[in-house]
Amino acid sequence: MPKSKLLYHITHINNLESIFRQDSLLPHAHIKKCIINYKDVANQDIQSRRERTIIPVGAGGYLHDYVPFYFAPRSPMLYVLKMQPIPQDDIVYFMTNIESIQQHSLSYVFTDAHAIRRLTNFYTNLENISQIDWDVMQASVWTDTDDDPNRKARRQAEFLVHKEVPLSACLGFAVYSDQTKQRVKEMLKIAGLTVPVAVRRHFYF
Repeated sequence: MPKSKLLYHITHINNLESIFRQDSLLPHAHIKKCIINYKDVANQDIQSRRERTIIPVGAGGYLHDYVPFYFAPRSPMLYVLKMQPIPQDDIVYFMTNIESIQQHSLSYVFTDAHAIRRLTNFYTNLENISQIDWDVMQASVWTDTDDDPNRKARRQAEFLVHKEVPLSACLGFAVYSDQTKQRVKEMLKIAGLTVPVAVRRHFYF
């Protein structure tokens, strides 16, 4: 996988003002500790498990000490949000890549499946990026099958960045519609920031 391949973090549009004020994406543990106003759209049972999941390599700590990214859009998590239902228009992608993460000298680890699974492997060496199931990442359908009951888990492999991801590492935002694009661009303008925003309907369900 080239270092230029995009990594995807999804957040609720209401969190953008806070992200712009902090000038970075922050991990859940920091948001909670500093009582930062934040709309959490994640499943709370899973969040509780992530809070207790130890990172066995790299900088260590817990999952909540890291900012999570996926290797592909249209994640199982996004599908769950659609079913809740949370409007797809309210979800924004923060995009970066490994090259940008390295240029900012950020510490990271990555996994070959959903990070809270007991059998998931954690890595720090990019030589192990081949352990990611790129066929599943590129598939339009990632549901489990009788022959392969772990497709969904592998689609949720994560690239985890320790402590923070500064806005300067952001390559752009992706949104569902032109309306949301204009809304995000106005928020960036108010914050005095210049970051590309693009409509990527195929990133959504």
